[in-house]
Amino acid sequence: MDGQEDIRWMRSLGKYVYNDAGEPVTLSGVSVDITKQKNVEIALKESEERFRSLADNVPMNIFIIEPTAEANISYWNKYWLDYTGQTMEEALGRSWDGIIHPDDVQPIMDVFVPAFENKEPYHLSSIRIKRFDGQYRWFSVQANPRYLSNGEFVGYIGVGFDVHEQKLLELALTEAKVSAENAVKFKQQFLSIMSHEIRTPLNSILGFANVLMKSEMGDQQKDYVQAIKTSGNSLNLLINDILDLAKVDAGKMTFEAQPFAIQKAINSLVHTFDLKIKEKNLVITCDVDTKIPSIIIGDSTRLNQIILNLLSNAIKFTHKGRIMVTVSINSEDDENIYLSFSVTDSGIGIAEDKLISIFNVFEQAEVSTSNSYGGTGLGLAICKQLVEFQGGTISVSSKIGSGSTFGFILPFGKVAIMPTDEQQMPVFNAKIKKLRILVAEDVALNQLLIKIILSDFGFEHE
Repeated sequence: MDGQEDIRWMRSLGKYVYNDAGEPVTLSGVSVDITKQKNVEIALKESEERFRSLADNVPMNIFIIEPTAEANISYWNKYWLDYTGQTMEEALGRSWDGIIHPDDVQPIMDVFVPAFENKEPYHLSSIRIKRFDGQYRWFSVQANPRYLSNGEFVGYIGVGFDVHEQKLLELALTEAKVSAENAVKFKQQFLSIMSHEIRTPLNSILGFANVLMKSEMGDQQKDYVQAIKTSGNSLNLLINDILDLAKVDAGKMTFEAQPFAIQKAINSLVHTFDLKIKEKNLVITCDVDTKIPSIIIGDSTRLNQIILNLLSNAIKFTHKGRIMVTVSINSEDDENIYLSFSVTDSGIGIAEDKLISIFNVFEQAEVSTSNSYGGTGLGLAICKQLVEFQGGTISVSSKIGSGSTFGFILPFGKVAIMPTDEQQMPVFNAKIKKLRILVAEDVALNQLLIKIILSDFGFEHE
């Protein structure tokens, strides 16, 4: 064999033959060539040594579990012995009960027992295992069933990875998420409570300002009262925006789906700005596509809120020229119609690098914008969320000195049967004068204000 001696393994059995004196006279025996069997034993031993060498040099624990429901261990690698500080004799045969965290014992058995009964692989994503110094560290364990060549089930072989740092990071992230959610909840509660608390005295301020405006005053005093009303109305608008923002953040903003006349809704909304338009000598046009159904299904209040914000901004930032409101059909199917709305002005415009952040909370195009025109930047943020919560999209295009166009697309439902008669609005009966009213109000200023208002109407009150 290539110059080497051909070594054969033999198994021999011999027997002496004795004479009458008990002396051995001959030796007889047989020898059997067992080279093949011996080579198999050597190969098996070498294979086991390679496995142990490999298992003892990988940075993870490797184990073999006996085919018993007690999950006794028949092999641990060196990593495990170094980690636990045990000898092989101390570690073999022991179940997991003595080395895993007490709180993890039952969860492990809940996974292992059904897997063992069905002879299926099992995975433990995170369990705590005690180290030689008594410290528990997190491990991820994966084990697969073992079978002989004849199909006999002989237990499990598995590996365990140290995932302590990853688990700590995961726990920290979970804790941070909970803290962040709590912070958002507390912020929403604070905004809601403070807004309502501010609204109570603010209503009194605006109410008494209205009462004063009806009284005999000089021009200077009227200017002062008008300034109080203007500031109060601005503060009231800010409070409403904050409450809406808190509702949207908390997921408590509700949307109705009721039939309404789109043409009348848009025209009525535009007409509310007639006075401001005349004061600034602007021109406003409204173009609603006649192909749009006269009655559609949606939340007209939220639609008014969106357009009201966009129109208010357009008028605020436009000194001359015109403002255009257009409504057209974007697309439709058998059940829904998607309408495109746009508000275009010829105002001061927005810098291109500010367009990407214009819908952020408390964001305005420039610091000078707030100083010159007032406002907080909440309006557009609320518009964006109101549109997106209804499944729509909003966009803006603008250029400094050339005006801006804010557009949004919203889905509305189609009315299956058109109403034959328009709903009649209740008519106030001017003859009703002698009313007796019981008022329940714990704020002294509000009590005084209500008394004044009811007295002006000539109503009896208590």
